[in-house]
Amino acid sequence: VVMQDGVFEIAQSSSYTMGNADKIQKFVEENRLNTRVRYAWHMTWVAPTDNTLRDKYPYEPNTYYSNYERYNHDRATVYNAVAKCVNDHVLTDDSFEFVIPTATAFENALSSYLEETDIHRDYVHATDLGRVIAAYTWYCKLMGIEKLEEIKLSAIPVKFLNSTSSTTDVVLTDTEKAVILEAVNNALANPTKMTQSKYTQAQ
Repeated sequence: VVMQDGVFEIAQSSSYTMGNADKIQKFVEENRLNTRVRYAWHMTWVAPTDNTLRDKYPYEPNTYYSNYERYNHDRATVYNAVAKCVNDHVLTDDSFEFVIPTATAFENALSSYLEETDIHRDYVHATDLGRVIAAYTWYCKLMGIEKLEEIKLSAIPVKFLNSTSSTTDVVLTDTEKAVILEAVNNALANPTKMTQSKYTQAQ
């Protein structure tokens, strides 16, 4: 069973201390059909902290923008708060067997030449590139892979693309695959700490 917090609450310590995880686990234990249940925590990514996508999604920014006022709209501050919550309340909880560090993989990727709009398609959802990063992070943790050797995906199939006008697969560049590999592996090695990318320029 994989649990996560809401996008508004991921950086708020109080959200982790309200007993919500315990309530979910109790419900699962009382209704499970499988005799062995394992619990994992998904470290949800930080949404854009500014108005980068305001023109594209005018109905969402006001809510998210005001939500990040307490963090001075600084992405690093929000991420560090999320990481602290996970360190303090999840990694110290023996009922969770592992953490899926998608938030850290995203931050690692965003320390490269990639920008928020490359990974976030709106104030909640990831772009196709972002979903590839998330998918590899989930895959490694669920399969017990400590280090990913290569990005075998060469293109994002058109049927999975966000754009309804797309007619061809989106081919991943060598640099994009290198960023994905680096971001995921660094997140696996350091799940609650952003690691600076060496790919600071697109090639």
